[in-house]
Amino acid sequence: MAISTRQKRIQNLVLIQSNWYLREERKRSSTIQEVQLIRSAHTQAERKRLRTLYGTSEKENHLLQLPVDLHQSTPIESLHTLGLGPYKYLLWEKMEQLSEKQRKEVVARIAALPSSGLTGGISSDISRHYKSFVGRDFKFLAQIAMFIFSPYLSEAEIEVWLALPMVFKMVYCDEFKPQKIELYRDVCHRFARAIDCYSVTWRKKLKIHLILHLPDSMLRFWPASSFNTERCESYNSVIHCYNTSERCGEDLVNLYHTKEVQAFLGGEVQERGSGIHKHGTLRKCSARTKAPLASVPITLEGKTMSLEEIDAKFTVLLPHGISNLTPVQWGRATVGKNGQLINVQDYIEYNSQASTSVGLETGLFIGSVHTEQATFCLVRYLEPVLSGTEPVLNEWGCSLLTLTNVIRCIASTLVNCAVSVVHQCDNQCVLAEQETTSRIERVLVTQKKTVFVHNTDNNMYCYNIFCMHCLP
Repeated sequence: MAISTRQKRIQNLVLIQSNWYLREERKRSSTIQEVQLIRSAHTQAERKRLRTLYGTSEKENHLLQLPVDLHQSTPIESLHTLGLGPYKYLLWEKMEQLSEKQRKEVVARIAALPSSGLTGGISSDISRHYKSFVGRDFKFLAQIAMFIFSPYLSEAEIEVWLALPMVFKMVYCDEFKPQKIELYRDVCHRFARAIDCYSVTWRKKLKIHLILHLPDSMLRFWPASSFNTERCESYNSVIHCYNTSERCGEDLVNLYHTKEVQAFLGGEVQERGSGIHKHGTLRKCSARTKAPLASVPITLEGKTMSLEEIDAKFTVLLPHGISNLTPVQWGRATVGKNGQLINVQDYIEYNSQASTSVGLETGLFIGSVHTEQATFCLVRYLEPVLSGTEPVLNEWGCSLLTLTNVIRCIASTLVNCAVSVVHQCDNQCVLAEQETTSRIERVLVTQKKTVFVHNTDNNMYCYNIFCMHCLP
């Protein structure tokens, strides 16, 4: 039986697209061999088929004559390949599918999420300006997308949205372990298989395929954060503010670095044409006036109370030598071991014992206590939910935690960093309409705004495994 031209095209398409995510990385030797095969083809149709199959042509390329393998010497740039690639495609496609009401719900869900432990933030309203998002916006959305868009995703979409944040974590981590290279490859192949099941047309996009080669680039050039372009592009705003004709690039970077150090220390920074600005980072970390520990202001469950007032509901575990009458100084921030500023109401990860790095625990940071002997942190303990000795996970693989009524006082030197913990919502967490008053051209206008209200009686939370600080 003769095969029609249409059937031949379908067979060629299947041959090209079958297991496309399992292809080996391109090398100089393989490219030279492919060029020779194309040139040795007898017919024009065969040459055309081989060009499509190999992604190259038989034209003379003098770069292949160099002793350097340019394929191996060119890393995959993560910002434009990942953030401005598949994640932009996913977000645009999903936002186009949502109605105006659903877009408002997305905005409300983002506003209800705690920002603790998350990298960056969204620069504008996602419901209207999602097509203007840049790399930092997509990096932030990758960490929270499953908690925001899950009610609007199909089964195939959920697999893609679950796999892509893992690629983000692999790319933007500052720590790279060569012995885990197979794990990194599995992360990229999982995303490729999810794309394969979700959309056939997405296979043709070059940026989807380039993600498969990110682990090999990281193996040769170390973490992807060391060769991406975001570090350079972050200085664009500074270049716009200063006259570059008067300063060379090195002087400009040194000036900006000095300004950042002054800002962190809480000093006064002279901005060109805008006066003097005072920064409050140092003020947050500094202690307030001395007062008995029982009278320090503590914010719990949206209310500000003294430690003496919450004794009836909470169990406060104070270290030896400290009582409610001990005079202390109160601070609203602390600094973790990685130098990160941690504010009140942030979730933190800390060591349970000073002598070991294992036994990590999680809690809600309430405030810092300064005594004459040492500095401590008040932490509301988050207890992991266990089934025997194994942690209980939710449908996305996040460990479940219970917010207890136990307040611990730990040494500030045991605090590692801020982490992302998200409320495990139930049927009582709902979207509601709330009236807000704003002034528009001297006129007070009352508008209705969609808000997401959490059930305060539900003390179940989950550890956000999609956060950047958590390695894959």
